[in-house]
Amino acid sequence: TTVITNLTLRPNNAKMVDPPNSRGYAGVTSIFGITAFILMWVGSIRCNFIKFPVSASTAVNDDLSTDVSMQLGLWYFEWLSLLFNPNGTYLFESCNGYPEGVTMDAAWKAARAFSVLAFILGCFMLVASCVSVCSSQHPGYYLTYVWESPMYLLTALCQGLTLLMLSSNACDSFVLTELGINFPESERVSFAQTCSLSTGAKVNISAMSMWAAAGILSFLAHRSERKEMAEEMVDADLQEPLAPAEA
Repeated sequence: TTVITNLTLRPNNAKMVDPPNSRGYAGVTSIFGITAFILMWVGSIRCNFIKFPVSASTAVNDDLSTDVSMQLGLWYFEWLSLLFNPNGTYLFESCNGYPEGVTMDAAWKAARAFSVLAFILGCFMLVASCVSVCSSQHPGYYLTYVWESPMYLLTALCQGLTLLMLSSNACDSFVLTELGINFPESERVSFAQTCSLSTGAKVNISAMSMWAAAGILSFLAHRSERKEMAEEMVDADLQEPLAPAEA
């Protein structure tokens, strides 16, 4: 009777398994996600999403810079105060909430709604990413999940739709009149008729790009992890001992 145990069979052309890539992809995904969340918060909460530059033809006050602009955010608007005295003109800026009398059209309300959705999804993905990294240290838990990539991309979509603010009535200078911001003609300061991108909108675009990149990297991490698991199963099958041969 011959008993063969602990025999490992490996084909001659078998390739060595590459070092795991899933953890690298997952780590970079978390970095992109955290960066996107910070950018989203900075870009959405302030009062500098869009701006109305001072009209060049009327900004003739020697003490006012031509790059001064009136800025509006999704939730707050910038209040400008001018103080004139013999020593010069001083400009004071502050962020205030919109009064009830301001008219908000459907595009403006939609932009605010998508901003809230992006924030909720961003918080969820941030927590889910931390939980995945911690739980992956225990057997039976995965580092990545198939739903993470679509969720990141959905967050990127909601983040991008906050740019509906640019097609809303907030981008018409009439809203400045509703806010009581247009200065008297005697002070020779007026603003452009239509808005342009300000810092907040540009930061939101960066956040959208980061969320989208996190989604792509999450997909690569999940695919890499599944590939690594399949290779480990093949190696485990090859290393199983053969059944004892019958006499």
